[in-house]
Amino acid sequence: MYRLTHSEWMLGIMSLFTSLPMLLLGVVGGLAADRFPRRSILLVTQTVFLIQAAALALLTWRGWIEVWHVYALGLVFGLANVFDIPARQAILMEISSREDLVSAVSVNSMMFNLARIAGPAVGGMAVAMLGESAAFSLNAASFLAVIGSL
Repeated sequence: MYRLTHSEWMLGIMSLFTSLPMLLLGVVGGLAADRFPRRSILLVTQTVFLIQAAALALLTWRGWIEVWHVYALGLVFGLANVFDIPARQAILMEISSREDLVSAVSVNSMMFNLARIAGPAVGGMAVAMLGESAAFSLNAASFLAVIGSL
């Protein structure tokens, strides 16, 4: 966003598009995680993340990327997160035993926070070394591993 606009303000607005859906619809995502198969929710959300990242990569590779694309794709990411985060947290009950649940929650929290720290750092290195298009492409490909593991 900053490279497109050279505006810190527009970059900050991006956080609004990715975070506001959780604030407004977080309860809906939790309700869905309680009512529908969590694995199915995760397969859908991870596929949405894959498509969103691939669209960003394609638009960037082709030189078609515009500010509204980034905002729209950020909103898609935020909306998918509304369902992904509660389903991912709730599925721990299904994939771990009762005695291992505390450890599973701890590992999940550690991985989530590690991804929040390491993800932007690795992404920044990928952008610096390969460019935005390649970094977005690698991000899209990373969702294939997640979908495959589900």
